[in-house]
Amino acid sequence: MTRRLETTNELVKRSEMVCELEAISAEIPSLKDIECMRETVLATIPRLAAEVRRSAASQLKSSLESLSAPLVSSSVRALRNLSSYDTTVGVFRNYDHLL
Repeated sequence: MTRRLETTNELVKRSEMVCELEAISAEIPSLKDIECMRETVLATIPRLAAEVRRSAASQLKSSLESLSAPLVSSSVRALRNLSSYDTTVGVFRNYDHLL
């Protein structure tokens, strides 16, 4: 699933995949104890999750600047999937005078 996530370009789909991977890691914490899964659970999944969050926040900012409603909608959906929407919007509110 991590390979597929790295090659998928659709932001909402990527956020859904990250949610699934994080849920699996949370439900089965012993995965990190399996040698072949350790790097995936401890490094790859958190890295991919951070990349998707960063990408969604960046897309939200640029789509708000360009007033692109479809991109705003998909960015918001991705951030909500990742439980990052409130945090991201709060950051934007702090810097809205710069936009």
